[in-house]
Amino acid sequence: MNRIFYLFFVVGFCFFVDGVIFSYEAEKLQVGHVMYQSKCMYSPNDTAMSQFSTNPSEVRIEGSFVRGDPYYIGIIQILLSHSLDTIGYINEQNIKEYCCTNTLSSIVDGCTRENIGRLIIPTNQTNPPQVLDIQWNNAANTPYDVNHTFTIEKSEKHFLIFSSCLTLTGDVYMTGTVSWRNPYGYLPTDLYHMIELYEALAAGYFVLSLIWITLCYVYYNNQLLPLHYCVVIVTILGVLESIAWYFDSVNFNEIGTRS
Repeated sequence: MNRIFYLFFVVGFCFFVDGVIFSYEAEKLQVGHVMYQSKCMYSPNDTAMSQFSTNPSEVRIEGSFVRGDPYYIGIIQILLSHSLDTIGYINEQNIKEYCCTNTLSSIVDGCTRENIGRLIIPTNQTNPPQVLDIQWNNAANTPYDVNHTFTIEKSEKHFLIFSSCLTLTGDVYMTGTVSWRNPYGYLPTDLYHMIELYEALAAGYFVLSLIWITLCYVYYNNQLLPLHYCVVIVTILGVLESIAWYFDSVNFNEIGTRS
């Protein structure tokens, strides 16, 4: 097996995204490859989440995995980690290797003969990744159905990692969904407080519109210019826009995708 493995990045940084429920249709995981997606997540134990402390924070995987070459036994791994530094090791050429091989077994921490064909996960970690093994013990072309939930224990950026290190596994195809849910709902952490902002903006524009309309049509009705009517229209549009963004955010938080 090639000792240099490639990373495929599925974008999931801490800024605006269209959704936190990702759908896959025969998504290919090549043997000898690692791919991941990442999100910033709150823990229900965080003080900022005190009103949602009874709700879970989780990453759920629902779907099936099918091998394209079902002639051998095989294994892939799915991990949830707070850092990419929790897997792999840096070799003498300053190249990071992710998979445990015969050559590395027994000389690299986290790579033993029992772990050949799996990710290198160093053992001296205070917060090791959560690991789900998906194994095929025969050559049958049987889909492996998965319904698994990883729990979020600490508020920080998390990485969901898919790996295929065992050469005999062949290519694997995933069909299903991956959903990231915070204690308050599906909104990304950087968009959650926008609900309160849009609510405040709608109230502010409404009060401003009411004051402006009262002044224009009660006290200065005979002195109005076209500009005054334009201000009325702008403030009303501000109210409508804020309300629209508020309900869009609330809906996004409940179902996980934008309508």
